[in-house]
Amino acid sequence: MRLKLLTVIATVAATVALGAAPAAAMSNGQPTSPGSAPWFAEIVFADGADVAGTTVTGDRLMRSHCGGALIDARTVLTAAHCVADPAASADDPTKPLPTDVFRVILGDHSLSADRTPEIAISRVDIDPAFGLVPNPRDPGNLDTAAAHDDLALITLAEPQPKAPTIGLSPTPGLRGTPVALYGHGLTPDGGASDRLLSGPLAVISSADCARETFADPVRGGLICARSPKNGPSVQAGFGDSGGPVVTTDRSGRAGLAGVFSFGTETVAPLFTPGFNAATDVRIGALRWPELRAHLHL
Repeated sequence: MRLKLLTVIATVAATVALGAAPAAAMSNGQPTSPGSAPWFAEIVFADGADVAGTTVTGDRLMRSHCGGALIDARTVLTAAHCVADPAASADDPTKPLPTDVFRVILGDHSLSADRTPEIAISRVDIDPAFGLVPNPRDPGNLDTAAAHDDLALITLAEPQPKAPTIGLSPTPGLRGTPVALYGHGLTPDGGASDRLLSGPLAVISSADCARETFADPVRGGLICARSPKNGPSVQAGFGDSGGPVVTTDRSGRAGLAGVFSFGTETVAPLFTPGFNAATDVRIGALRWPELRAHLHL
């Protein structure tokens, strides 16, 4: 995944102009079964939207941007860097893009085949503590930055009372906890995934996380995860930002543990493939009262 705020534009053009290296893509993700993640929310650009001077057009797959999760009938939780205005990143990183550039598609359907309405949004709120963490090896390059408090709330223009929602995971993300990451982002072949992909990961300790990236996992409110040992290397990429990181209890009930933020673009010299960093939703709720209210905590 490339964290820079200019991904707002780059993601749209990626399948045509940028391509994607395997390290910047959802590698080894598997297609989900329809109905298994009904709370998933795909954030797309509105057809014809002007995004920082670029007009976005095309089908849903071409306009797909970031993932998210429906946490109540009118609210989607996603990553702050998905909705922040790239032109304001230096002066006010919490300034969002205009609401009319975004639409939300709910459910885990195929983007190209689905006829679910694209829902307009009425409000975007970015965690007031959100900020980028420059890479000390290349501090001027936002493409290799990390982030802290990378959370945002999207308010839908119309409530969706029949749409399934996801609540907070009942347990904290302790070391070894199995989690799954969801997204429609780019795959190693360089194209966005029409079907929703899911990849198995396991939470690593804050100490192990700190060895993988220059970001401070404790101060940044991070939950870091890596592919399980002896398993395929699952790596999130372009378009997977904001995607939910989910736990499942013994009854099969899903709970939200994190929101994908950044990955291997920030790795330290001791790079281990499959490093994925998400904002810990439990910690985010403690720090941000508005999120806590929407999670009914």
